[in-house]
Formats: sequence, structure tokens, C-alpha cells
Amino acid sequence: MFEQQALVTLRGLVQSGQLLSPGHLQEARTMTGPALSVATLADRLFTVDIEGRPYFPAFFVSGKIGRNVLEEISELLGPLPEWQNCDFFISWRGSSGDISPLEALKKRNEAEVKRVARALAEEHVG
Repeated sequence: MFEQQALVTLRGLVQSGQLLSPGHLQEARTMTGPALSVATLADRLFTVDIEGRPYFPAFFVSGKIGRNVLEEISELLGPLPEWQNCDFFISWRGSSGDISPLEALKKRNEAEVKRVARALAEEHVG
């Protein structure tokens, strides 16, 4: 039952445009397929799988936060499982002043978000 509800929610994220197919991300960022593959393999971008298909969080193309900053933080989180990467960006964190890392980045608090990302990645590896 829980899995069915989760699947409905995830499909809704795709339908609402919060998760993008590789083709949509390529179009939005004017990237080639090989460039997208390289960025994903280097952990600069990450996917979340839904029913065996990869999707990218739409915040990678929102334009509200610099692409380089998002990619750098994604790379720092590299060793984390895919959904934990996504959760990192959107969840509220006390260490970021009780705002999500995405909100902190919009306020130009890059150093703090990077610090928290490094700590989380080290905790996962260690």
C-alpha cells in the first residue's frame, strides 16, 4: 500500500515538472546526450529512478541558483544514494538556519550549504 502511494506521488512529481526526463533536461540546458552522461557520471548532476527510469530534479534548470553552484554541491554529495541527494537539497536543515539548502543558496549562503554537504557525505562514507 505504501509503495503504491509513493509511486503515485513520484509520478505526480514528473507530471508537475518537478522531475525531468533526460531529454527535457538536455533541452532546457542545451546539452548533448554525451555531455549529460559525463556530468552525471562525474556526480555534477544526479538522477532519481522511478520505475527504472532516470529523472533529474528540476532545480537543476530553474535558473534561480547558478548551475555551477548546484553542480559543485551535487559533486560533494556524490557518495550519497540518489534520493538522499535530492532530499538534501529540498529538506529543512537546522544547520542552514531552518531553511532548505535550496533556499539558503537563493540567499547566497553557498559556503554553509557546501559545509553541510561535505559533512553529510563524510558521514555517509565514514
